[in-house]
Amino acid sequence: MPRSLWKIKSLFYHAMRLNPVSYLILKNENEIIYSFLDLIPGLSSGIILDIGSGRGNSLKILAGKSDFVVGTDFSHSMLKRTASQLHDFHYVVADARNLPFLQNTADIITAIGITEYLEDIGVFLSETVRIVKNRGYIIITTSPPGFLSRLRILLGHRLHPWKHEDIIDIYNRFPLKIIESRKTILQHQFLLQKSE
Repeated sequence: MPRSLWKIKSLFYHAMRLNPVSYLILKNENEIIYSFLDLIPGLSSGIILDIGSGRGNSLKILAGKSDFVVGTDFSHSMLKRTASQLHDFHYVVADARNLPFLQNTADIITAIGITEYLEDIGVFLSETVRIVKNRGYIIITTSPPGFLSRLRILLGHRLHPWKHEDIIDIYNRFPLKIIESRKTILQHQFLLQKSE
């Protein structure tokens, strides 16, 4: 989706998630992310990088989990609105396919609700693997094909849904171990760990 459309979407994105159906779906997805975070040792002392922060849903989950959390998004408008409401984070405008961070710097990377917007997930995974420390963790979600993904496409989203087995094949091309995976109505959710 072009930046100009994300700029417009930033005006009402948060409100879209307040309808009862979206709220219940998001609540279920968030509970799984919380359970993944509970599996990560030493979380409070680590550096967390949230890629595709948008209006801050994942940042709210990460609040209080670590002393140093960086939120990134390629939409300046989204980050500006998020930063005006969530003050305890650092923010960087960046493209997920070319992140301005040194290699092996993040203990944890979260990428929640972003990969379905990326045409080439391999480039993105190369960046996350480059940035996360050895034995560091990546929490990542993908959208599965199905009715709701098709509906989102009809509503103007340019999505790239992934079958569960296909995304696992892609993860296996990288030095990543799947620690946990779960499925929701809109997401495949994974807790990955980078091998040494």
